[in-house]
Amino acid sequence: CSLGYACPDGYQKTECLAGTYAPGGVAACLNCPNGSTCPLDGWHTPSKCPSKYYAGEGATECAPCWPGHACKYAATPWPVQCTSGYFAKALAADCSPCAKGNSSFAGAEDCYVCPPGTSCGFEATPSPTD
Repeated sequence: CSLGYACPDGYQKTECLAGTYAPGGVAACLNCPNGSTCPLDGWHTPSKCPSKYYAGEGATECAPCWPGHACKYAATPWPVQCTSGYFAKALAADCSPCAKGNSSFAGAEDCYVCPPGTSCGFEATPSPTD
């Protein structure tokens, strides 16, 4: 069976739909794997998403990494949420530490200044202390 097609009975070709692929010689089209896309009908090799983007199973396009999350590697299947004390803008490969005197909640796009009477005495302080 040709690349991009499935042959359920071994003879008749069925073109794989976008979001699926066939490397050739398969009876059924395969879902495009996490972290990759299969954007067109007849696709035969999944395309990995670049860093700063992600894709779930059966995707036809890569999606930009969300604010407060990181997509460090190519073929990221799902964005990783930044922990408290770190932040990330949209399309971030990594979460960045909040500066001394600042903190953040998990999944933050920005840091906040620690309230008066509390301390955030070091970089990436997860929560202000009294």
